[in-house]
Amino acid sequence: MKVHLYAQCRNDVKMLPFFFRHYDSIVDQYFIYDDNSTDDTKDLLSAHPKVHLRSFPRIADSFALSEQSLSNQCWKESIGHADWVIVTDIDEFLYHQDLKSYLYNCQEEKNTLIPAFGYQMISETFPEPDQDLCQSHRLGAPWGNMMKSSIFDPNSITDINFGLGRHRAKPTGRIQTPEKDELLLFHYKYLSFQETFERNQLLKTGLGEIDIQNNWGHKYMWSEKQFRADWNAFLAQAVNTETDLTTLIKSYPIKPWWEKYKNTPKTITEPTQQAGNMLQELEELVKNAVTIEGWRKAEECLEIAKTSVGLPNNPTIVEVGTFMGRTACVLAGALKLSGQGGTVHCVDPFDCSGDSFSIPHYERLLKESGANDLEEIFKHHLNKFGVLDFVQIHRDTSLNTSKSWKQEIDMIILDGDQSIDGAREAYDSWSPFLKPGGTLVLANSTLGKKITSDHGGNRLLVEEELKAPQYTDIKQHGSTAIATKVT
Repeated sequence: MKVHLYAQCRNDVKMLPFFFRHYDSIVDQYFIYDDNSTDDTKDLLSAHPKVHLRSFPRIADSFALSEQSLSNQCWKESIGHADWVIVTDIDEFLYHQDLKSYLYNCQEEKNTLIPAFGYQMISETFPEPDQDLCQSHRLGAPWGNMMKSSIFDPNSITDINFGLGRHRAKPTGRIQTPEKDELLLFHYKYLSFQETFERNQLLKTGLGEIDIQNNWGHKYMWSEKQFRADWNAFLAQAVNTETDLTTLIKSYPIKPWWEKYKNTPKTITEPTQQAGNMLQELEELVKNAVTIEGWRKAEECLEIAKTSVGLPNNPTIVEVGTFMGRTACVLAGALKLSGQGGTVHCVDPFDCSGDSFSIPHYERLLKESGANDLEEIFKHHLNKFGVLDFVQIHRDTSLNTSKSWKQEIDMIILDGDQSIDGAREAYDSWSPFLKPGGTLVLANSTLGKKITSDHGGNRLLVEEELKAPQYTDIKQHGSTAIATKVT
């Protein structure tokens, strides 16, 4: 059995000895991509007999997109040369009490994908250089972001389709996961508060403009106070992972996303073959989301959700006018379920402003909620749906936000000021950023209704703008129009 490991690193000279101590007994070859380390990382890597040292390739102006692209392609050189590949980071330790034997057993059982239950490991002090972290440091908090598919068979998986950060995957090929889950992933990042904070400051310098615009790597930009709050939150949830494995997994608070791959092998040649399961999950998402105050009906929300999961990986979605978050939770929830990554940018002043027809309704619903602020309600719903990490809030007017906007957009939902002037301003401000092939969604655009100056702006836009040759595949779903930009 041969195992190849792929990882990216930057200034990891302190972590690499722990990393090699953990993996050397099972890994035959390492392929490490260094991102311009300035310490002794490259010397340490060059001295290791199993390491192939390479430069980390950057694409666009984004670390996150570069890492995703590398993770999705690098392992393919092991096809025909390795039985398992591990795609990971230097601080991610895949743990089983006998990992090598476990991989042999998984191979015998014809498993091809071995996801792990993830933990954010935490320690107030940095470990001693000679320690084995998986023996000495076992305090960790269950964390869904670390439920990764880091080990798989390169000869059975045709594409792994990692999202950003490899937090989720949409693999294609012959897929079968172990009937019994036994693998853990220990994320050894929070080792000493001060050292971790200082390392975050270093990693912040590696972010590109696209990362910053999309709030990717946002933890690296936190103040010490913000980081302390996050540290304390993990510490409060931490458990002793030395507990019996069966008990540990049984008590894990997050349902494994890979349940659908258990027991019976599945051959998936295209992601669309997963449509049945995905549609059921989206329907359940919408059913829960429409309990949030709003006007978009369930069938319209479902069409928007289905459209969003058909976007390219890591889509940029902009929703102008988000109110209490019904559609935002649908969009962000769909990104989370699909594993495609991406960000929903929600633009709203959260002050009950807008067209004269809508303002009284906004004010009434805010008063009935008992909250003092719309953004407070909005964030509550994002947290309830577990999608806060997929949303970036822009608390400002549509016009002000658009003036500083720079990147192309995959999907725009215009659902703010519905007056003729307000709708036109929003369209003119945002439509130039919609990329060819991107999706435009216009709310409150039922055809045939009388166009009034205070609430008919989007209906007028449908008549004036949604037509060939600028747009194609124009469809009306209830009061929502959806179209694809051509030019």
